[in-house]
Amino acid sequence: MRVYKSMFDKKWVAKSVIPFIDDKRIVIETKKDVRGGVSTFANIVTVKDGVETWIPFSDYGAYVELDRTIKATEKNIINQHNKALTFLPQFETNAKKHYQIAV
Repeated sequence: MRVYKSMFDKKWVAKSVIPFIDDKRIVIETKKDVRGGVSTFANIVTVKDGVETWIPFSDYGAYVELDRTIKATEKNIINQHNKALTFLPQFETNAKKHYQIAV
């Protein structure tokens, strides 16, 4: 897990990148969302020449909403991200079904 402040809006972000299949990776990111809460989004990205790409409505992605009422402090971002990582096996199973890979 990498925890850092975004260079765009200077808000805390926790990000985990986990190998999936071939050139695909699971990216789980927790940060303050546009509604002011803290949310976690997990998606499958394709990595080519060091660049991550994600195609909406084609690649698999899912929100993991655990607590939208907490403040976006470094501690809360890390805690929610760690809770979201417990959903990883379920996410992997759903992603394999999406890409029609034997589960």
